[in-house]
Order: sequence, then structure tokens, then C-alpha cells
Amino acid sequence: MKTVAVMSALEDAQHRNMPSFEVPIHGTTLPFAFMEVPQPEFDESAPKNAQQVLVRMEAFSCNYRDAGILFMSYGALRSLKKPGFMHFGSDFVGIVEAVGSEVTAVKPGQRVMPDSSYPQDREPVAGDGIPTNKAGRGWLVLPESKLFPVPDDLDPVEAAALGINAQTAASMLRRTGVKAGFRLLITAGKSNTSLCVAGLAAALGAECTVLSTSSWNEEELDAVGHPTIVPVDKSSKPFSNEPLESLAARNESYDAIIDPFFDLYSMRVMRHLAHGGTYATCGFKNQHPAQSSTSEHGTQIPASYLYEALGSVLIGNKSIVGNCIGLRNDLETALEAVAAGKFHPVIDSVYSPDQAEEFLRRSFGAEPRFGKVVMDMRGGLHE
Repeated sequence: MKTVAVMSALEDAQHRNMPSFEVPIHGTTLPFAFMEVPQPEFDESAPKNAQQVLVRMEAFSCNYRDAGILFMSYGALRSLKKPGFMHFGSDFVGIVEAVGSEVTAVKPGQRVMPDSSYPQDREPVAGDGIPTNKAGRGWLVLPESKLFPVPDDLDPVEAAALGINAQTAASMLRRTGVKAGFRLLITAGKSNTSLCVAGLAAALGAECTVLSTSSWNEEELDAVGHPTIVPVDKSSKPFSNEPLESLAARNESYDAIIDPFFDLYSMRVMRHLAHGGTYATCGFKNQHPAQSSTSEHGTQIPASYLYEALGSVLIGNKSIVGNCIGLRNDLETALEAVAAGKFHPVIDSVYSPDQAEEFLRRSFGAEPRFGKVVMDMRGGLHE
């Protein structure tokens, strides 16, 4: 199977006669190369494979976290004394090719996607969280309990775009108690997690307000239930306490706030959370030094800002919820919404393996981008 991987150096790929290219990601140029990955041997009767499943990838996509993983992989490869490569990607859809002797939940020929439950709530426990950071390898052996059967009527490209973002979004909506009529504020409106939050919240009947640094057209608004867009500038620095004037001008409070980047928005939005409301966050912007500017390195919350925010929480009987992915039931909730026609993942673009350079540039650098960028490994070109 034709795949793409990050290399230790462009010269290493060229010495091995591997087609290669470079892509700038968040200001750092990384080398990549094409390579063929053969089907691995898989002994279905071997005790070590009793609960394992061999999966052939059909499509995969990257998340914000994958950029940081690429930087760490590249750093690790550079420290080696010999040429090396690593694959990447954490969301996928694939076909089961073979199963171990004790596997009962999936069978050969069935389509599957990752169950990234954290903490894992299904036996046998095979490890919490995301089952792979190397979906782009094309062939993977994964524990049965970390796979979820894909409904027959779900398009493979949509399945490859759902996974982690949808499971995380459904978890945060569950934990903040969002329901019909709830006033929900969502930050970082065009992040993939926020798009899933907005779409699933609209399916629940919530009244969504979205903070966004870019404009939205009618098609984009329709894709996530037509939320109210509040524009904010792009000059936000980590843990800034400056008021969001456009939000303050609305003079509204919100029953819940969902924020993918607590280092950018938490200090600025907490004042807009209603009495008894819940603020939930699932991540932060500066996950790796390469993803932050020099002025942001080592940034900490000023004590005065923290006192102000926590004071608001205490006086207002508010709750702060940290969220890491979600449970299996959260993924089921998202898929049920898709089956009911109430929610669909937003797809920005689809590429073939031959278009790997464009796929990477679009995934990690293109603006404006709206939705997930998917690599369809089944072959063929896509517009």
C-alpha cells in the first residue's frame, strides 16, 4: 500500500530512491517521503493475537494534536544515528482483514473506526485513549476493544473524519448538560472539535453562539445548524485577560461554555458564564514549542487573572470541567445523530495518497479551512 511518512532528513529519502518533499508546518519545515507498506503477517491462532485485529486502512485524517506528534517524531528521528521514518494520523476507517481466536465483536470484511475511549470502559482493557498515532501506515494490528463497527450506511470518508472530534464533542456536551434551549458559547469556532460541538448541540436544540476569528458564509453556517457568530480578533495571547468587546457588547450570559483552547480563551470568557453554569475545555493551543511564538514560550497565568477567574467561579457557583476525549457511549451518541440525519462531520477536502503534499499543507497550514481534511487510501483522484 502506498503511504507517506515523516523522514529523519530529505537526503535520507533521496539516498533510498524514495520520492520525497518538504512541508512547512507551523513555521517548521519537515521532510516527508512516499513508501510502500506490505501487508504484515498475522497468525490468527497465535496467543499474542488472541484479541487483536488486522485492519487495512481505507482513509485517515489528522487532528490538531498530530502536528505536535509530527514535531516529536521528527526530533526523535533526528537523534538516531541511521535514517528513519515514522507514520502519522489518529483518525481512520478501515476494513478488518483478519482476527485473533478470541475476537467476537468484529469480523473479516467489516468496516471499523477507532474507539478512543478515555478512560476505556470496555473489557478487555487494552489501554486508555487513542489506539494509534500511525493510521497513515496503511496496515495496523489493534486490540478488538479499541475498535468500533462502522454503520453500513456511513460513508468511509465521513467515518474517517468523525472519530476523536465527535467523541470529544459529545462527551463535553454530556458533561455540561447541554439540552434544548440551553445557551451555549463555543470558542475557536472553526476548529474541528468546535464544529462537531456546534453540529451536535444544534441537533439537541441548543442556542449556540460561536466565537470566530474568521468570517462564515451561509453554506458554512448551514453545516452546523446556523449558530450566531461573534467575531474576535486574532491577536489573543495565552492567558490574556483582555475583554472580548464584541462578546461583552451582546450583554448575554451562557448556561455552558465549551472551549478547545483554555490558554487562549478561559480567562476571557469565564465572566460570561451564567450563575450555576459549566465551563468545559479539552485542550490548549501550545502543545509543542513549535506551535507557539517565541514570546509565548513558558507563558503562565498571572496570579491576578487567576484570582479574578476563580473568584467568579466561587461567587457564581460555576463549574470547571476538564475533558479528555470521551466514552464509548459518546461515540455512539454522535453516530446516532448521523444516522438520524441531524449531524454530519464537516469535510473540507479529500486527497489521494499521490496528493500527500497537498493533504499535509491543507491539514496543517491552509487558511481558511473548514472541516476535516481526509486522505482516501482507496486510490483515485479527488477534486
